[in-house]
Amino acid sequence: MKTGILYTLAAGLGIILFTACKKDKKEEKATVTGYYQGYIQAATGGSVLNIGILHRNNSTSRLYQFPTGVADTAQVSANAVEGVWSLTGNAYHCVFSKDNNTVTFDATVTAPGNKIEGNFQQSGVSINGTFVLNKK
Repeated sequence: MKTGILYTLAAGLGIILFTACKKDKKEEKATVTGYYQGYIQAATGGSVLNIGILHRNNSTSRLYQFPTGVADTAQVSANAVEGVWSLTGNAYHCVFSKDNNTVTFDATVTAPGNKIEGNFQQSGVSINGTFVLNKK
């Protein structure tokens, strides 16, 4: 009888320890650091402009514009524009300014952040539209 009680207590203790040690599954956070390539297209349609954005760890970024057939940042780095980015929760915001012209990118990013898709607005020439960026 004592043996049966001991087995019951041991089994109960094992269940308690097993459930107490169960790790909570952590929600994966989105991140956008790294290099992304994609395109922007004005809401009015027309041609697509190929772009690349480098998101640095210090919340600064660099925007590259690529002519058709070119994807090497070394060939277009002279025209690169510096900017800043932020990611608050999953709300992405990135701003580039040069010569009284500002381009703003806004999107909702899902974890892990391999794709950024949203809207852009360019002041100075009053253009807006959509963009898609894929992590490289």
